[in-house]
Amino acid sequence: MASPQNKFTVAAFLLALIAVDATRAFSCDHSWLKSAESKSCVRYFPEAKPWHQARSFCQANGGDLVKIVSSRMNNRLYRFLTNRYQQIYIGLHDVTTEGKFKWLDETQEASYTDWGENSPDNYQSGEDCTVMGYYTRKSWNDVPCWHGNAFFLREVSWYEAFK
Repeated sequence: MASPQNKFTVAAFLLALIAVDATRAFSCDHSWLKSAESKSCVRYFPEAKPWHQARSFCQANGGDLVKIVSSRMNNRLYRFLTNRYQQIYIGLHDVTTEGKFKWLDETQEASYTDWGENSPDNYQSGEDCTVMGYYTRKSWNDVPCWHGNAFFLREVSWYEAFK
């Protein structure tokens, strides 16, 4: 039978291993952008899809549409915009409640946003999904979810999977 002291030593060792693993630097495949801010890897997909299809694609590949958590992360993602008319879906929406934009993994309104001038505006009462784009002066705009746009897939991180 193990002594109380041995049990404590084993438990302390296991906790130390878990702590080291949780803070360990993560890496992304070369075709993915590492986002230290969200502790995840992000990949750009140029194929135009409606928002719900883009999200289904992301989920089928172990992730979801990107959640942008800071201006630094936002600015890094803008490098994927190649022309002034391009729009890229992100994981922000107000599908559930009009005017209350939330990230896909949250129940509260988004704390970080980068809306363009006069956005969101729900133009013609049908804009529930969000894009980032050049035509909006490198900012976000609400658009109809049925538009076909490129998108960012955010791989669910180890940290998120077990928090």
